[in-house]
Amino acid sequence: MIHAKRLAAFVMLPSAVLASGCEQRASQAPEPANLPAFYAHIAEALPPEIEKRHLELEAALAEAAAAEAAGDDGFGTSASVIIKDYRRWAPGSTVTVAFPASTSVSPAELQVWAEIERLAKEWTGANAADLILQFRNPDGSFRTWSTTDSAHAADIRITFAGRGYWSGIGRFSSEPRVFRANEPSMSLAGFVTNRPPNWQRVVRHEFGHALGFMHEHQNANIDCRFRYQDDPGYVPTLSPRRAYIPDTSGRRPGLIRWFSGYPNFWDEAKVRANLGPIGTTSIYTPDDFVHTAYDPRSIMKYFFEPEFFQNGRQSPCYGDEATALSADDRSTAKSAYEGAIERRLASFELVRRAPALPADVKRGAADEIALTKSLGAAGD
Repeated sequence: MIHAKRLAAFVMLPSAVLASGCEQRASQAPEPANLPAFYAHIAEALPPEIEKRHLELEAALAEAAAAEAAGDDGFGTSASVIIKDYRRWAPGSTVTVAFPASTSVSPAELQVWAEIERLAKEWTGANAADLILQFRNPDGSFRTWSTTDSAHAADIRITFAGRGYWSGIGRFSSEPRVFRANEPSMSLAGFVTNRPPNWQRVVRHEFGHALGFMHEHQNANIDCRFRYQDDPGYVPTLSPRRAYIPDTSGRRPGLIRWFSGYPNFWDEAKVRANLGPIGTTSIYTPDDFVHTAYDPRSIMKYFFEPEFFQNGRQSPCYGDEATALSADDRSTAKSAYEGAIERRLASFELVRRAPALPADVKRGAADEIALTKSLGAAGD
């Protein structure tokens, strides 16, 4: 869970079943038939084990950067810059995408794959990101991956199984220490059998994450005024499914308490990390760390029901669900994937030579240096 728009800094934290302050005994109540949609809202989040790996690698990169802080070479090789560069695909590169391997793929499923391909490519090309999203083999067939793979069959690996919609952030999708070869890096659960009404929006949104972007509601230039706290006097009340619901007087649980129950089971730190603003460590522009104005039309603006906000429908973050890339989405993608080659090389050189980083991470950095140099030479 952006722009210049914002290239993501990792913000998700491991979850616990109950949030701080929610451990008091809750009463049981039948679930009302007319609950607002808010109470069935499934938040977008990576699987917990993958979140944990994300954090571990990012912490190691930050530690390596801190060790080199005294020798800053003029390219801004600090923790925040390294993490941004590490997440960003090399400008001008080809990013491969694969669908789940199957002994039999129906014509209807192939059509779904083709539609996903078309929507994803809206992020690239003229006046957008300088990247190639490659879904197909040289013979025109779709690239596939399998849960038995021992090496990454593609940079981005889509699954239609499981639960919910999520994506790895940028290059971390192909980072073996975060996503193993036999694991998906993007979930479009149920798309083959039961696509949601807003499925086109979901595809565009998740591929925004796959290019390195986080949610627009976390733009540091906006205060959404999320309703974190319970209504005064709220009596903790659980439905049979363990969801926190309004008490018998109609008082509502706040987001911290509500997220701790069904269907998300997040702790308070994870709630605040996924809703609150991301600082300058998450921003990339060629001019370095420049925030841009909040874009209410961004495809990366996550839709929240009025109950999420202190001011309900008057919150600046409330609005219709964006269904298409905004002009700022495309211009930001263009900005994020052009220029700054020397700084990128400096960032990966620091990773390559950092004594404390694992050998495979350093080898990956060396490969990225070679790729960036070759693409830079090709563009001269």
